[in-house]
Amino acid sequence: MLNQILAFIVGDNLIIAANAIHCAGQIADARPDLLDQIIAAALAVDSATYETPECRNVVIGHVLDLLRRLWPAVHGRPEVVAFVGRQRSNTRAKVARQATELAAGRD
Repeated sequence: MLNQILAFIVGDNLIIAANAIHCAGQIADARPDLLDQIIAAALAVDSATYETPECRNVVIGHVLDLLRRLWPAVHGRPEVVAFVGRQRSNTRAKVARQATELAAGRD
């Protein structure tokens, strides 16, 4: 069932993607052994297409929330660090701020 949930993250609907990201965080809390699969799916939003570019930015914000939630377990992963770094220049001010705060908290 996890694959079905994660597939919604890179679907084209903002609301469904946001809900899937939230569910993925709950799953990661309960099943840390699935973290690799969850992070890979979440970071795929970087190349996903949504209704509008702004919708994509909102979804990226949800992924940053997920990463914050999982930060102790993911902060050292190069792909996570790179994703957060790229989002520091996101055109959505809130997303750029979220990324900057995450990057500053990196160990």
